[in-house]
This record gives sequence, structure tokens and C-alpha cells, in this order.
Amino acid sequence: MKKKSNADIFAAVVGKAIATEIVSLIIIFIFTKSLIYCIISITGASISIIGFVLLIKSTDRMLKKGKGKVMFFLLAQMKLLIIAGIFFVFSRLTKTGIIFYIQGIAVVYLAIMIEGLLFFGGRVRNGT
Repeated sequence: MKKKSNADIFAAVVGKAIATEIVSLIIIFIFTKSLIYCIISITGASISIIGFVLLIKSTDRMLKKGKGKVMFFLLAQMKLLIIAGIFFVFSRLTKTGIIFYIQGIAVVYLAIMIEGLLFFGGRVRNGT
């Protein structure tokens, strides 16, 4: 089994996050027939994916240069403020929409779990 580079794993996680969000958008629309819930979910997913990309890029930069700890901290705080602000807006818009916003944010975590399970399955299949 060929070893994947960090860039390959990163691209696979982002790709799986986008695919997971597309599937969940279809499921949300089938069960709720509401376009606003789909928009809320895709907003949460886009914030989650962009936050994940920024986190990986800033962590790599900080580890390579040894600098940028303040910028890393500010990016993390900014991401949390954006998540909280949009959460507040959606909580005022619709109470049940909060569930779909949280689901959208959880897309990256689901993609990481899927990638880990596929990696584990490949290791078990190859006997390593």
C-alpha cells in the first residue's frame, strides 16, 4: 500500500467533506422540502471547510517558520466569532434551523472519520 502524503490526505478530507455535504443537502431537502434549511446547512458546511483549510495552512506555516503564533490565535478566535455570530442569526431566524447549522459544521468531522475508516479498512485488507 502506497503511503499518502499530507497534501493527499488533506485533499481527500476536503473532497469527502464536500461530498458529505452534498449528500446531506439531498437528504435534508427530501425530508424537509425546505430550501432555507439547505441554505443553513451549506452555510455551516462552508464555514467548517474554510475554517479547516485555514487551520491546516496556518498550522503548517507556524510549524515551518516557528512564528505566527499570534496570527494562529487570532485566526482561531475570528473563526469562533464568525461561527457564534452566524449561530445567533440563525437562532433568531428559525429554531429548528440550528440543527442543520450544527450538522453543516460537523461535515469536516464526518469527513475525517470517513477518511480514517477507509485508511483503517485498507490496512486491515492488506494485513498491515
